[in-house]
Amino acid sequence: HDRGLKDAVILYARVQLNLTRGAADGSALVEQLLDVICKELDQSNICSTNLLWNDTAKDDKCGTLTSSQYSLMELAALVFYRACVSTSKAPSAEKRARREHSAAHLKEGLMKGKWLWNAAFCCLTHKYCTRISKDLFIYWFEGICANFERIINDANMEHAYDGLLWTLRSLQGLSSVLLLPASSVEISPGSSFTLHEFDRGWHTIWSCLMRGLPTFSNVPSVADAALMLLRDMILNDQMNTFIVPQDVWDIRLFKRLPSMSVLCFISCYFSRRGSQGDLRDTLHLRRNISRAVLALLNWKECSTLDER
Repeated sequence: HDRGLKDAVILYARVQLNLTRGAADGSALVEQLLDVICKELDQSNICSTNLLWNDTAKDDKCGTLTSSQYSLMELAALVFYRACVSTSKAPSAEKRARREHSAAHLKEGLMKGKWLWNAAFCCLTHKYCTRISKDLFIYWFEGICANFERIINDANMEHAYDGLLWTLRSLQGLSSVLLLPASSVEISPGSSFTLHEFDRGWHTIWSCLMRGLPTFSNVPSVADAALMLLRDMILNDQMNTFIVPQDVWDIRLFKRLPSMSVLCFISCYFSRRGSQGDLRDTLHLRRNISRAVLALLNWKECSTLDER
């Protein structure tokens, strides 16, 4: 397929959506586009985790989007926003059914850990988080939590990390929208997800990442995304309930020269209010970081001498 034609179709669809905003016939267009978007996101995941619409411009960096993919994500976010908010003048029962249908479609894609679905969700969260009910975000969070361990295991078994990376980015967006800690979250009485389950969901995420980090720590983009998510969770953990096991500090990620995400995670963890962390962990990390820095300095010194 011609990528330029696909880009033109996406642009045309966005223009049509904007023109029908608030119009009586706008809901029909949204429903048609919703079916197309859902099929496209599914088919793109089946064909390849790196290519979209037979796009030959493959990016070597895990988790990046081509311009065509980004355009599709923006369109998908707009369609899901319009479908979930449901601003048409249809009867309330019909609006509710359509909103639940589109929200369930998105939840299913997130539960499967499909990377394009998560990329679309990240765009939705970034652009429309203030206009969508938090109950819906909690509903989507519930779906990810229930399947997060399987998503990590699948990524490690298949050595394909795009889905996990974008799932982590989805969770990072959710953490900013839902405003941890759980005590600050208001869950409507009609929700099937209780406040206790919401809090337990974040602890499930933490536990899964603590177990999975040693396995995918050699994939920089995934490790960075995981550490940034963990950092956000720590910053909102007023009770200091998130604990890093001793064996996690022994993985290579914390023994080599630290990246920005590693430094942010370490500084947030050991500077939590009311807790300085385990003294042994602190000394252990200081020793590892010092060794990494000295090794780098020695390498640079040797390189300078060789050049001379």
